Amino acid sequence: MQRKYLIIALNDALIETTDKAFAESQIVVPVRTGRLKGSGKAFCEDKSCVINYSASYADVVEHGWKGGIVNVHSYRRRDGTFVREHTMNQPPREGRHYIENSVRICFKGIPGTMSSFLNSFINNLRRYYKEVKIN
Repeated sequence: MQRKYLIIALNDALIETTDKAFAESQIVVPVRTGRLKGSGKAFCEDKSCVINYSASYADVVEHGWKGGIVNVHSYRRRDGTFVREHTMNQPPREGRHYIENSVRICFKGIPGTMSSFLNSFINNLRRYYKEVKIN
């Protein structure tokens, strides 16, 4: 096999699997207002692919919060009571891992099945080498 076709097949598989992982993350991302889901994008450049959610709170939703003191801005309650700016202790929160789990499923696969990445790579090899026999 020529090295050039192997590299092309790997790059194509990487791009296809990144698109699948992004689509999977869009399905499982938590949605309240739609801002987090709407901030997501996937792109590939210079031999690497990125899945990114740019909402300011995306990292906390993905990885969780260790807890601690947070600043709360002033606000008005529904009953009209005004609450001044203050601090409060916020408990730890487990992350949802919507990106990590999607990438793991698509690149590593589910036990007993072939990963999307490996499947895509084999299909790309078959496209470039018609005589390739892989079971």
